[in-house]
Amino acid sequence: MTELWRCVGLVVWLCSGLHAATAQINATTSEPALLTSAQAALGSSSLPALWPQLRIAVDTQAAFTPEQAWQHTQAADALPLRHANQVLSAPNGPPHWAGFSVRQEVFGSSGLWLSLKSPTQDHSRVWLRVDGQGWQAWPDMQQSGEGSYLFPMWHLPMPAHQLDVLVRLQGVNRVQFPLDLQTPQAFAQQHWRLMLLMGAVLAVPLMLVVFALSLMPHLRSPTLWLFVLMAMCEVLCASWISGLLCLLWPALGRAQAALLGSFSYWVLFVASIHHARLFLDTAQRHPLAHQVLNVGAWLWYVLVPLCVLVQPNWLRSLLLWGGSLHALGMMVLAWRSWRLSPSTQRVLFASMWLVYVLSAVVYWLYRWLEWPLLTTLGVQFVQGALMASLMGWSACLQVIQQRMALQRSVSIAQARHRWYAAAQHDLWQPLQSMQMFAKALLKASPEKRSSLVAAMQLASQSVDDFMQHLRYWAKEEPPAPPDIPRTDVIALADLLQDLVDEFQPLASMRHVVLRHPRCKARVRVNVQAVQRMLRNLLSNALQYTPAGGRVLLGCKRQDGLLWILCMDNGSGMNSQAAQDCFNAFTRLAPDDEGGHHLGLGLFSVKQLALQHQMPTRLHSIEGRGTVIGFGVPLI
Repeated sequence: MTELWRCVGLVVWLCSGLHAATAQINATTSEPALLTSAQAALGSSSLPALWPQLRIAVDTQAAFTPEQAWQHTQAADALPLRHANQVLSAPNGPPHWAGFSVRQEVFGSSGLWLSLKSPTQDHSRVWLRVDGQGWQAWPDMQQSGEGSYLFPMWHLPMPAHQLDVLVRLQGVNRVQFPLDLQTPQAFAQQHWRLMLLMGAVLAVPLMLVVFALSLMPHLRSPTLWLFVLMAMCEVLCASWISGLLCLLWPALGRAQAALLGSFSYWVLFVASIHHARLFLDTAQRHPLAHQVLNVGAWLWYVLVPLCVLVQPNWLRSLLLWGGSLHALGMMVLAWRSWRLSPSTQRVLFASMWLVYVLSAVVYWLYRWLEWPLLTTLGVQFVQGALMASLMGWSACLQVIQQRMALQRSVSIAQARHRWYAAAQHDLWQPLQSMQMFAKALLKASPEKRSSLVAAMQLASQSVDDFMQHLRYWAKEEPPAPPDIPRTDVIALADLLQDLVDEFQPLASMRHVVLRHPRCKARVRVNVQAVQRMLRNLLSNALQYTPAGGRVLLGCKRQDGLLWILCMDNGSGMNSQAAQDCFNAFTRLAPDDEGGHHLGLGLFSVKQLALQHQMPTRLHSIEGRGTVIGFGVPLI
């Protein structure tokens, strides 16, 4: 229950953060007349697309002033855009300027919002010129403290006549201008839907990761910790790609968010190699794959820090190329391991890397086909959330399996401790009795030796019976059903008489009357099994019958069977004790009344009866006595 409340609390925190950001946007767009003039001028609720108005100038020397850049964008040789998602330059290319103008009649009562819908674009700047005056560097809304958003936003002031806008892009991203001019209310509706979608997508992986973490405090499995670390890195990467990281953490700039996201990808790749080596046991099962993974880990350890020190602008390209090859190699390894040893865990492991490879394919298709930037970023975000979900799910399964195995081991260890601790109690009494009988035998007269030998045989049989139980339970699970036991035809009177003679000395010591009526029936039974069962029944009856009591060993014909019954007028059992008496380690009396016994006698009777397909019967009244027995087939 505690783990569930933690998960719910995390989801509530995420939703509250999204709600706060949405409320901030709604507060900014609370004026009902905001859209009136714009809608009246345009005849619709949305502004026209901005990309056909853009003119692009390339600053090959990175030396343009805003005025020079404006002149180049308005010149005849300025580059127009063929479509909204056109790629103008490869990563780390020269600065590109885009210029356009907005007339006063397009504005509403308080201005328009300009958005660059590229959450990972961390080197973008805007200059404005109002009504032909000088150019001003215009901060985005996060820098000016007006709010945090998924992507860079600028609040454009309303001019008297015309507003000129310059947008400069440079950095490690490919150069695209997914610019959009919107009224604040239209943007708020779009932003709100995006945040709700992201919250819904991230809720599942976050809950799985937190649930897995809450189950792991007492486990020391490096495989599981690496899996959870990978899932958390995936959530962090997805938050960076989508812009959610900057939205929930306004103090974090986009450049710092890019560094954090890139570092998370690096940790993810390195952790995935270590996890694969442990999870797939490559050192033992795949020596060649183990060597390849070692080489891959060292490459990641060396290349990324070297790139940061020597050429940091190429870090994202290294992560892109290296991550694509890494995912492909891991998918091949996971698929091969699953083919060799199919299991649910390996299916999840292979599925995880298949998702990663598919997202990499989508990204490369986006680069070649110039798909919308938000499309590929959305795919990468969903991929990250799906990866985190698969990792969290797999980690939860592993944690639950390990906890079940640990609980089983603890249960077995506790049971074994009980066996060892109780062995001295159950063995001490018969061994001590054998020692006393042996000493008495040396001094006994010839007529008493037979009874002493019989008593020694009884004590020896008790030791043997206990060792049989100990051997049975030490296997940690019931043994396989044995072959059909050997049976013999025997006169029941002879079998019962031998047992009564064997227990008569013990009954005399306890001052209990032990007798049996003569039975002339012949039965087909396993003699050794029936003797063990009757010894346990007689031992229990003599144990719980006080001095002066009576124990009767008799038989009764019923339903085609001969029931062998042991009856006493001892302490008896209540209804609950009668239900539990056939369970292992059940003692029906405190140690001072029932002796130091482990409570395996009636359990042995029940197990032998089931093994030889004999029904059992029990009737007991507390304070008056017990009737217990089993049925054997008649000849």
